[in-house]
Amino acid sequence: MRLHDYLRRVGMSGKLGPTADTLRRLHVAHREAFLFENLTIQEGGAIVLGLDALERKFLDDRRGGYCFEHNTLFAAVLQELGLD
Repeated sequence: MRLHDYLRRVGMSGKLGPTADTLRRLHVAHREAFLFENLTIQEGGAIVLGLDALERKFLDDRRGGYCFEHNTLFAAVLQELGLD
């Protein structure tokens, strides 16, 4: 998980611990940074849920995605931070 890139993209910095406050702040930051969009399907592409593909789409291409793409990426962030 490219946590540093993710945190920069959502506008968060500093040391984040596995706390309820971190979870709340991350949830808001993620929601504000990444839109729900279905352009990949409209363009004839396929949805890929591998973490590398999601990081490329959300972080590098600065796009959003479907709910299961958001949830997969967000779960990887939470796991990396030690949140169950």
